[in-house]
Amino acid sequence: AAHPRPAPPAAFAAFALGVTSASAQHGGRRGVQCYNGMVADRSNRRCVCPKKGSVAVQLASKMPESNGCSTMGIKVGGEEDFTSCCDLHDACYQTCGMAQKKCDQDFGDCMKDLCKSVFSHNPQCEGAANMYVMGVSMFGGGGFAESQHEYCECKEGTTVGAIAHYKDLFAKFYKDHTGK
Repeated sequence: AAHPRPAPPAAFAAFALGVTSASAQHGGRRGVQCYNGMVADRSNRRCVCPKKGSVAVQLASKMPESNGCSTMGIKVGGEEDFTSCCDLHDACYQTCGMAQKKCDQDFGDCMKDLCKSVFSHNPQCEGAANMYVMGVSMFGGGGFAESQHEYCECKEGTTVGAIAHYKDLFAKFYKDHTGK
C-alpha cells in the first residue's frame, strides 16, 4: 500500500476555493454523512455549516495528501499513469464544500485530457479513464464523506473571513514547503 504524501500545492490551490456557507436543514434524509458540526445540504450530497454566518473552512492543522491511484486490486485494461489526476481528485475530496460529483467529473476530464495528449497511442486509455470514474462514482461516497470529516470545520464568520483563512493557510503551506 502506498503511503500518503502531501498533495501538490497546485492540486490544493485548484480546489481550495470551494468555500461554502449555508443555513441548510438536515431533515433526517439519508445521504452524505457530516461531521465537525456540519450538516447535509438540501440535496443531501454535501456537508455545509448549519448556522447562518458560519463557513466551512479547511482545518489549518491538516493539509491534503494523496495516496496516488488505487483500483482496490481490480485490473483495469488500458490504464496509464493517471497519478497527477488521482492527486487532484484526492485533494478535491479533502476540500471543504466541494461536491463529490464535481470532484469525480473533474477527475474524469483530467484523465481523458491525458489520454488525448500524453497517451494518444493507447486506444484503450479513455475506456480505462471511464472505469476509474465509474469506480469513484459508485464506491467513493464513503471516502468523500470521510475526507470532508477529516479536513473541514465550521467557523464563525463570512466568506471574506474564510478567504483570509485560506490566504493564511496558503502562506503557511508555501513557507513550510519552500522555506521562504
